[in-house]
Amino acid sequence: MADEAAGEVGAVVVYAVSQFVDTAGREVTRLCPVDHPGEPLPVRFRGKGVLVAGQAQVPFMFEIPAESVAEAFAGYDACRDETGEKLGCEMRKAALASGVGRVTKIDEFRAQRMKRFGGNGG
Repeated sequence: MADEAAGEVGAVVVYAVSQFVDTAGREVTRLCPVDHPGEPLPVRFRGKGVLVAGQAQVPFMFEIPAESVAEAFAGYDACRDETGEKLGCEMRKAALASGVGRVTKIDEFRAQRMKRFGGNGG
């Protein structure tokens, strides 16, 4: 019993990392597994994106299913857009659940007064 590791998750995987950038500014990271015991692991590709939410910029990473760097660049935009849309949807749901995105009657009234009276609200 004492020989068993408590909370053992699995073998740690070490990757060799290579960065690739094209003239459009898209960046692909290739992760090659190094000295992994057991079954060989596939090479992984990741991209980086930024979601603009109001005045905030939220950076995110996404996996790109590909077999080569050229394939990763070919699928970059579609994966970025899909992941960004999912992230944006989750952010909107969280904002609505917390009450941030709700407009109250007082806010509507103030907005109407500002339009009517030249923007000073008076």
